[in-house]
Amino acid sequence: MDISDGLSAIAVLTSFYTFWWTTRRPGRPIASAPRVIAIIRGPDRGYFMATTLFITNTGARPAQVDYLHARIRHQGSEILFNCQAEMPFREVLHKEEVPVTQENYPQSFSLPQDTSITKHLLFVAKDYAQIPVGAFTVEFLANLAGSSKVLVVAKRKMNFTREIEPGEWIEVVALRTSDVAEI
Repeated sequence: MDISDGLSAIAVLTSFYTFWWTTRRPGRPIASAPRVIAIIRGPDRGYFMATTLFITNTGARPAQVDYLHARIRHQGSEILFNCQAEMPFREVLHKEEVPVTQENYPQSFSLPQDTSITKHLLFVAKDYAQIPVGAFTVEFLANLAGSSKVLVVAKRKMNFTREIEPGEWIEVVALRTSDVAEI
């Protein structure tokens, strides 16, 4: 075996890897950290969270997202949120009540390769948990079709200096992706 055989083997392996990378790599949705997150505390002590995600598929194949949800992680505990509706979150202010069904929200959606889509999402807390005062992380998650894996699509670090009152609406803005959103 001489050097030309080694170079040939490297060329063949590189060709196989390039083929896999450009045609067979599974779909992988990701999003940048949202800059605006609205937190709404209902009069019944339930919480809603609204944001806009710009989701991109970085894989070579289409991604089929079955379910979007979110969670707040704080000191080992978590608050889970289900995706309730797809609408610009400021529309919630103009409705008499927050939507309680997912009739207008597609349960699953396809994300073709090398494309981006915008999703205006409204999440509702599964339980009547208290949003923490202090630093915490909000994670936006996706379940992909045919996989039991839960992907973290986007994260935003936040810091609340006070408790949200019943009936209060707060929009938390971060100017840069790396900033911690604070109130």
